[in-house]
Amino acid sequence: MAATAKAAFVGIGEVGWGGPLHRDGFVNDEELAELLNMGAVGDSSAWVFGQDGKILSGSVADRLIGIPLESPPQRLTVGVAGGVAKAAAIRAALVGGLINGLITDERTAECLLAGKA
Repeated sequence: MAATAKAAFVGIGEVGWGGPLHRDGFVNDEELAELLNMGAVGDSSAWVFGQDGKILSGSVADRLIGIPLESPPQRLTVGVAGGVAKAAAIRAALVGGLINGLITDERTAECLLAGKA
């Protein structure tokens, strides 16, 4: 059913030491170091992407079972994320065309608009 939905709301997280993927045990220290060396800045439903918004391949992506992010999205895909710490990840998702809508807080929006992410 999710694959046929006309809209999707997706979370966006930052990738780093202590970030959600690492903190929650989805990736171990070695895998996180590999992702960071590949240029990872963010994730959505554990689909990890770099600054350009391109999904990174590798061991983490090989373990995922779910609907992949599309670029460009074939439906309304709204990113839901707030906090300046996530600004680089949000910008990458926008730049890469992984999302075509955004719900965020005012401070993060100002950071994105000012090009500080």
